[in-house]
Amino acid sequence: MVTRKTLKDPIAGIRETETAVLAQINSEDTRTLAVQEDILEKEFLEMQKVLLAMQNLLIHLYALVEQQQKQLELIVAMGEKRKLMESKQTRDQEQTRIDGQNSANVESKELEAYEI
Repeated sequence: MVTRKTLKDPIAGIRETETAVLAQINSEDTRTLAVQEDILEKEFLEMQKVLLAMQNLLIHLYALVEQQQKQLELIVAMGEKRKLMESKQTRDQEQTRIDGQNSANVESKELEAYEI
């Protein structure tokens, strides 16, 4: 657009044109940045969802590990109890055998005493 001012001062016209071009570029850059901001915000929200899902998964995994730890402790305790019971049974059998031998020795001595 040619104005009287432009005709009187061509440099002012150039400045106005440059200003208009810069304003247009600025406007386009602003729109581009706004689009990029929207994209980044959506990506950020998606990352938040993924991180939250990962956090929930870790919480569940931790609970499973705790449960497995308790089960393992129970299995170990049962194994130890079985060992103790087997050990006691072995001692009881040995004691029964010893008692049987002692009883046989006592009877043998009593018989010897009667035979004499």
